[in-house]
Amino acid sequence: MTSPAEEFVAKAVELREAGRIDEALIAARHATKVDPEDANAWWQLSLAVLAKDGQGAAVPHLKKTVELAPGFAYGWYRLGLAYKNSGMTNEAVAAWERSVAEDSARADSLKALVDIYAEREYSSDKEKRFEALKALDRLDELTMSGQHHLGVAYYEKNDFHNAIRMFSKFAATERDHSAYFNIALCYASEMMGQDADAVDAYRVALSIKPDYLRAKENLDLLLPRTQRLRSSVLALDEHLLPQDQWYLNYINPFELLNLDDVDNPFDLEVKDIQRAKKLLLQEIDLEDGRVEWMPGLTIDRSRALKVIDEMTDPLVRYNHHLVFECKPLCKFLSRGDIGFFLVDPNSSPLQFLEEVQTDEDVLKWISKPFASQFDLVFTKALDSRVVDLIECMLGGRRWVTPQDEDRCFEGALRQIDRLLDPLREASNLSEKIRPTVGQVVDVLEKGNVGKIIGLLPVAFQKIQSEAVSLVRSISIDAYNHHSDPDLAKEILLISKKFATRSPSLQLKINEDIETLNDKINEEKKDEAFLNLRGETFSITREYVSFGKGKMKVSDVKTIRWGTVHSRQGVTDMLVISMVIGDWSSNMPEFKTTVFNDLDESKKLFESLVKALFAYVLPHVVLSVKEKIESNSPLRFGSVVADKFGIKFTVPGWFGSKEIHCPWSRLKSVIENGEVVITDGANSKAKVSLSLPDVDNAFPLHMIINSQQK
Repeated sequence: MTSPAEEFVAKAVELREAGRIDEALIAARHATKVDPEDANAWWQLSLAVLAKDGQGAAVPHLKKTVELAPGFAYGWYRLGLAYKNSGMTNEAVAAWERSVAEDSARADSLKALVDIYAEREYSSDKEKRFEALKALDRLDELTMSGQHHLGVAYYEKNDFHNAIRMFSKFAATERDHSAYFNIALCYASEMMGQDADAVDAYRVALSIKPDYLRAKENLDLLLPRTQRLRSSVLALDEHLLPQDQWYLNYINPFELLNLDDVDNPFDLEVKDIQRAKKLLLQEIDLEDGRVEWMPGLTIDRSRALKVIDEMTDPLVRYNHHLVFECKPLCKFLSRGDIGFFLVDPNSSPLQFLEEVQTDEDVLKWISKPFASQFDLVFTKALDSRVVDLIECMLGGRRWVTPQDEDRCFEGALRQIDRLLDPLREASNLSEKIRPTVGQVVDVLEKGNVGKIIGLLPVAFQKIQSEAVSLVRSISIDAYNHHSDPDLAKEILLISKKFATRSPSLQLKINEDIETLNDKINEEKKDEAFLNLRGETFSITREYVSFGKGKMKVSDVKTIRWGTVHSRQGVTDMLVISMVIGDWSSNMPEFKTTVFNDLDESKKLFESLVKALFAYVLPHVVLSVKEKIESNSPLRFGSVVADKFGIKFTVPGWFGSKEIHCPWSRLKSVIENGEVVITDGANSKAKVSLSLPDVDNAFPLHMIINSQQK
C-alpha cells in the first residue's frame, strides 16, 4: 500500500516531467510535510526548486536530502553543483569528494573535482587532481584535455611509461604536434633512454608543424648521440644471426614473389600474383629451394604457398606491402639486420610508425613475428656482450602490443639471469671477507654486466631489483660486519649506475644513502679540531693530524697522552701532551705548556682525548692484543708482555728480581696519572707506568681488565 508521502512524491515527479514546475513544487512540499524523514521527498523538492529558482535556492533542500540519504552519491554531486554556482567553492569540493567516497565510479563528480582543483590551487590540490584524473582514466572517462593533463602529471613524477600512454591516446584522437613533442621528451629522458623513439616522435611533430622550433632544437641536440652509436655499431660490421636462422619468423611475400614495382597493393591484380607465383615455384624446383633474389633463403613449396596465400586478403597484403616498403624493417624481420634500430641522420620510418600508432589492427598483425624476431636477435646481442649492439636494440622501435612485450625478452631473461651469478657469489662472501669497491666494480665490469643491466627496460625490473639488492647486501655487510659506513656508502653508490631506469629503485637507494649519511654523521660527532700557534691538531674517523704529521687511524699502533699540573713561583702551568705512532716510530707529538686559562685549555684537550677514545683507541687495543697473542714480546716501559702474561723487575734487599705474572692474576687501576698493575697472588708484584710517558700504557690497562671479565 502506497503511503501519502509516496503519492505526493509520485505526483511531483509526474508534474515536473510534464513541465508543470509550480504544481510539482507544491506536491513535493506536501510530501516533505507529510513525512519529513523521506529523503526522496526532499530530493523531488530539490529538483523542482532547481528548475524554478536555480542552484542557490536548492542548496538547503539538497543538504536535507543527503543528510537523510548519506550514501546518495548523485545527490552529493548535485549539491556540489549548487554550491559551485553559489560561489561556495570549498563546500562544493567537500560535496564532490563525498560523492566519490560513496561511489568511486562517479565520473561526473570526478570531472568536477579535476576542474575545481585546478581553479582553487590549494597546496594539496595538485595531488588530489592527479588522483582524480587517474580514476577517470580507469573508468575510461578522460576527456582529451584530461589525457593531456594526466600525461603531464605522470611526466612530472618521472612515470614516463604512463605519460607516453596518455600522450599517445591524445595523439591518436587529435594529430597534434605538441603531443608528439611530449612523447619525444619522455623517450629521451635518461630513465627511458629510447633515443630512436624520441627522434621518430620529434620528426612526426615536425611533419605536422614544420616550423616547430622547439622540436627542431631538441632533435638537433639528440641526433649527435644517436649518430655516435650508429657509427660504432656499423663499424662492428657484425650480423648477429647466422644464415640458417634467417627467415625463421617472417618472409615478406612481395620480396618472395619479386614484386618490387607495386605502388598500391590494393590495385595489384590476381594475374600478376599468379605470374610471379609460377616463376617462384619454378625457381624453387630448379634450385632445390634456393631463391636467387633472396640470398640465404632455402624454402620448400609448402611454405612458399602458405606465404603467397596471405596475398589473397587485401588488408594483410597491404600490411606486407608496408613492411616491404620499409626496407630496414623488412631486413630485420626476415634476416635480423639491426640497422632498423639505428637512427638515420635525415629520416625515420614515419609511414609505418603512424600506421602502428593509429591502426590497432596493423600493430596486432606485426606484433607476434616482431616479438619473436626481436627475442632471437636480442639474445644474440646479449651473447656478444657488446654494449653498443644491446643499446641500439633497446633504443626504441619495438613495435609490439603490450601483451607481446614480454615475448621480446623470453630468451634474454634467462641470459641476463646468468649474468648475475658473479654478483651473487660476491654477495655471499661479503659477510666473512671484507669487500672493496674495486672488487665490486670488477665484478660489474667483467663482460659489461653493470652497463648491460643499466640499459635494460622495464621487462627486466626483477633482474635490476635483484642486482641492486645484491650490491645493497654487500654494502650492508661492509657496515654491519666490517664497521665501515664510508665503504658501505661507496659500494651502494655503484648500484645507482644500473638503476637509472627505475624510479622505485632509485628512491630505495637514495633512502639507504641517506641512512648511511646519518650513521656517518653520528660517528663523526666526536671528531676534534684544535688550532694552536698557527698549526692544526685534529683527530677524525680516518686521520690523526698533529701539525705537519699525519697518520691514518688504522695505521696507529701506539698512543700516550696526559696532563701535568705544576707551579712555577706564583704561576700555575699545565703541560699537555699526546703522542701517536706505529710500531717503529712516533710522529710529531702534540705538546704545549699553558700558563693562562688552564680550565679552558684542559677542556679543549679533553675533546681531543674524547676523539682518541672514539676513533683511535679501539684500533690500538686490537693491534696490541694481536701482537701479544702472536707471542711477540711487547714492551710497555719497564713491562714486557707476551701471551702468557707480563714480566717486570722489582727491587729487593740484595738486588732486583724479575717477576712473571699470568694474565689471570693481574689487576690494573689508574692513580695520579699512572697505570698501577698488581698481582693478586703476590703483594710485592707491583709496577707503575706513566700515562704521558709510556706508549700504550692505557691500552695495557684495558687489556688487563678485560681478562678479568
